[in-house]
Amino acid sequence: MRISILYSTLLAVASATGIRKRDICIVDSLDDASKDDVPAINAALKECGDTGRVLFPLGKTYNIRSPIDLSPCRACDFQIDGVLRVSSDWEYWKNQEAVFLVHNTTAAVIRSDGSTGLIDGNYYGFARMQLDQLSTPKLFSFKNESYVVLVSSLTVQNVLGSAFYVTNSTGIRIYDVNFANNAAVGVDVDQAKHVYMYNVTLRAENACVRIRPNSSNVQVEQSECHIAGNRNDASGVEFYLLSSGYEWIRNIFVRQTKFARQLNVVSVLTREGNGHRDGQGVAEVFNATFRDIQLDQVKRPARLDEAPNVQMNVSRTVFQGWSGTSLQKTQFECNNAGDMCNWEADAWNITYRS
Repeated sequence: MRISILYSTLLAVASATGIRKRDICIVDSLDDASKDDVPAINAALKECGDTGRVLFPLGKTYNIRSPIDLSPCRACDFQIDGVLRVSSDWEYWKNQEAVFLVHNTTAAVIRSDGSTGLIDGNYYGFARMQLDQLSTPKLFSFKNESYVVLVSSLTVQNVLGSAFYVTNSTGIRIYDVNFANNAAVGVDVDQAKHVYMYNVTLRAENACVRIRPNSSNVQVEQSECHIAGNRNDASGVEFYLLSSGYEWIRNIFVRQTKFARQLNVVSVLTREGNGHRDGQGVAEVFNATFRDIQLDQVKRPARLDEAPNVQMNVSRTVFQGWSGTSLQKTQFECNNAGDMCNWEADAWNITYRS
């Protein structure tokens, strides 16, 4: 119901602007892994991206050998019913920002009709023995004031870095998306606001959701987070603050979400940023609520890892209605002089199994 209402609303935006008939562009596949289907995709976006539809039919596979530019999308419907497969060319992809460039895009719907759409990152052709891991492209990059974009009913797999990176954008919604296997980070929110996740099955190695400084109004509801591997600092929801001056994260709401395996369900991490190695930074977490949370053999419910001499301010943070099993107890205490740690736990029913 939530998807259909939002989708209808976004299409209404298109209709409201509609002096001309809604265009439909069906993208042809070259059916050749050595050839790039992106020029045809970008051409379709230029032709039909203004309130039209770009369609990838069921049963077709498209080879993605260069970034897809979604900036022409204005109230458009980018419908992926087939398979979009990224090429195995690490030497190329390591120098690219992302596969899907959702920059300055407004009222776009990126979806599948019937949940048949698959985006295969193919690990960008990365070989584990290679040493150059500094430049890892994102699968989706939302930036440059993208506004009200819905991603829904898709499966993503074989993502090396962050699957969804959101910065300087508002109203990004990720609904009914399934991670077939682990990304490094599921959703990475960086200086963005109003980012919503609903009914998402996240699988990651480092963090299911990472929230960076100066982000607000991030919600996760009725979702699942699964962590693979044995990283000591792997997180379900991670607040990542560099403490470069005054940095904050505000208005976070996580509800009816399951967290499984070796992870810290909630992590607040502060790191000394550039120019503040003498402890000049202030890190603030304000108004964060985690309600009706289910734990399945997690490492720890909550963890605060604070850099030395950084002032930490945690207030109006509530953990309410948690249940399930954890290997260790919460480690969420401020350590530095001048810190403020005002958080509360209510109605916890957690069994600890060492």
